[in-house]
Amino acid sequence: MPKLVLTNLKDMEPERFQQLWREAVESTSPVEDLVEVSRDLRDMELEYGMTSDEFAAKFNRGEMGDDTDFIEWIGLYEMYRAAKKSIEIALMRAAVTYADEEVKAELAVALDANESRRVPA
Repeated sequence: MPKLVLTNLKDMEPERFQQLWREAVESTSPVEDLVEVSRDLRDMELEYGMTSDEFAAKFNRGEMGDDTDFIEWIGLYEMYRAAKKSIEIALMRAAVTYADEEVKAELAVALDANESRRVPA
């Protein structure tokens, strides 16, 4: 997840802040984000003795209360789900693009082979 630590905001121009934020966001990896959130979720699961799926179901039914840890946990869980879905979609798009390119290549080879078998008129 992007992290930006600023120590002297009062003298910073808005454009400089935007540049630093953009650089922080661009230097992150969705996979690294997913790993980091997964570790945080694992810590919560060990502390409270239930999986994040179990917790989310209970939380959404109103059975967990509004303790600060639970608010943080549900936020982490939603970030995990969003990051995982984003990665899955990217992988599916890459696979489809690759498959599409592979099909085009196979089709070109087949067409070339078909052309070479034709007898000139």
